[in-house]
Amino acid sequence: MCGSRDLSIPQPRRPAWVLPLGFIITMLPGAFLTFASAVVLLASLVAVFQRPEEIVMLILLAIPFGILWGMWSELPHWFRRWVYRLLKHRRERREGGGE
Repeated sequence: MCGSRDLSIPQPRRPAWVLPLGFIITMLPGAFLTFASAVVLLASLVAVFQRPEEIVMLILLAIPFGILWGMWSELPHWFRRWVYRLLKHRRERREGGGE
């Protein structure tokens, strides 16, 4: 990706902290969701064997986890857009202030 359409301006360099921060922001929610999902799955199995009539409650508990997993899978794209806007805003301020 370039900084201009006619390829005369190079793409701005990303700060060194962007890559590790993106990795951490991506991995922490995933690790938490994996752990929480495993706990809920085990509790669900125990509950189904002990009280099968509570299956509806377990389904209602699974819906938020499905929503959270869906949000987590979209996080990297959202994060990239946020960093792009941040860098673009900084570049515009720097170019506007230097004139």
